[in-house]
Amino acid sequence: MNHIGRRVFLLVTTLLSKLDTRKLSKSSELHRLKRKHRCYDSLSHYISEDPRSIAQTTCSWYKVWGTSLAPAALANYLLLYIASIEPAVASIDPELPVLILQRIIEILRISYDKKYLENTMHAEILEFMAILIAVSADYLVSYATIKSILGLQAQKIDSLLCTIFDFSARKELAWDSSGCLRTTLLPSLGEVSKALRRLFGQALKLGSPNAFAREFPIPGHITDLPWVCVLGRMSYLRNSNQCANVVCRNKPGPQSRPSRCLKCTVASYCFRDCQSAPWTHHAFPHKRFCKVWSLVAPVWPRSIEALDETRAAYESEKGLCKDKENGSSSWIDDNLYLKRLADEVGGEKAMLELRKILEGVDVALKRIHS
Repeated sequence: MNHIGRRVFLLVTTLLSKLDTRKLSKSSELHRLKRKHRCYDSLSHYISEDPRSIAQTTCSWYKVWGTSLAPAALANYLLLYIASIEPAVASIDPELPVLILQRIIEILRISYDKKYLENTMHAEILEFMAILIAVSADYLVSYATIKSILGLQAQKIDSLLCTIFDFSARKELAWDSSGCLRTTLLPSLGEVSKALRRLFGQALKLGSPNAFAREFPIPGHITDLPWVCVLGRMSYLRNSNQCANVVCRNKPGPQSRPSRCLKCTVASYCFRDCQSAPWTHHAFPHKRFCKVWSLVAPVWPRSIEALDETRAAYESEKGLCKDKENGSSSWIDDNLYLKRLADEVGGEKAMLELRKILEGVDVALKRIHS
């Protein structure tokens, strides 16, 4: 059953990534999709008209069979179908956030013992973040919906969050080379923790937030952006030595050493034909993101260690003072540094596109200082 579930949810995830959600209300677009994707004829009702079915089915398969691709399908749906997010979130099983947090703890423990985050686990955490933000963000869904999902499990969820935050107190974070813990996981979960206290803290007597949760004052508008997943995928591809063409990568037999794309230096290809073949990962195809990656690559570090080194050199050169009392900078400080660095890369037209990616940082700062 788990194998069947994986195939079904892989199909749904692939289909979701190929749809233009802005045109789904047009009958011509629906007919075009049904001609192009035969499976859409049977799935169109559930995707465009009944979002409750997607949420209920993914929750059931994950609870009963532990199908790993079920949360991936749900996360893609929540990210792409913002107009249908209220009924979809309202249909999520209240046990799903607990199961997700328990899985994150399991991933972190495994990763900590092995001293690195596996690529599949990194992607899994990013998908979990989209779901957790959706069920706790009061600017996306109503209070009644959040209460129905998190209300009964709030104390258990808070306990699991505290366990996860304890990982940030550990100094040996060499395994977190992609920066998933610091730049994605903790800031996102910090928002979930604050939402719990804002909505249920007084009634359930949850107490003050965890010390590490207070270190990440990030409004949810940043953490729920699809760019978080895009940058995570970029980090994975840049650390991979495999051909980014899925067809080529799955062929048996030895392959030549892949060469990086000269434009973005992110994706790698084995042969000349691979780069013009159907392009790579269904959700983050190279053809779609190469231009963006070519802009981000010079200023987005390959690891948190590289970010710390380059930022220290920048601060020393510019005579900036670092807050020694608070230690390392927060996620917002890191992105501010990247924005300052991006301004010096050059090319006004290119910088306009890059600023679109980082515009959430500006919104966050205005809200924090207002």
